[in-house]
Amino acid sequence: MYNKNLYQTIDSLVDHRLYLMLKEHIIVENKNEYMLFNQYYIRKYDDYCELTNQLSDAEYVFSHLKYAVTWATLDKNNKVSQSKRVLFLDSILTGIEVNIKIHTKLFKKSTNEDAKTLYHSKYIEDIVKKKKVTAELDQFMNEAKTQQIRKFASSSYK
Repeated sequence: MYNKNLYQTIDSLVDHRLYLMLKEHIIVENKNEYMLFNQYYIRKYDDYCELTNQLSDAEYVFSHLKYAVTWATLDKNNKVSQSKRVLFLDSILTGIEVNIKIHTKLFKKSTNEDAKTLYHSKYIEDIVKKKKVTAELDQFMNEAKTQQIRKFASSSYK
């Protein structure tokens, strides 16, 4: 009942045309669900996020919410090659994180010193890979953030 009254009050205060225009530029959060730019729907689970593009019915899986939001922002701004790269890097990051867990577990279980050395080396290699992939993903996040700041700065809704 409370939500219904709240929505009716907002509806009466805000011009419907303005609300439709604003939906194209905002992110709405409801518990573990997000609607971005009135086009992308993200559902967050414990270990991953699912993103659905409402216009194309395409579905994507991301390891973290921040990468899903980055992808959606880049895709919305027609940065196709960058959004594809974010999707690719996120899948690489997921594999690296699995490898880190596996190599840690094998290292702890191993009694052979040669095997321990090998698993430790693989673990270090995975950590280095993860840092490189994360650094590149961070660059795309900064690019998406800069685009959004520019878009909001030039908006007539200030």
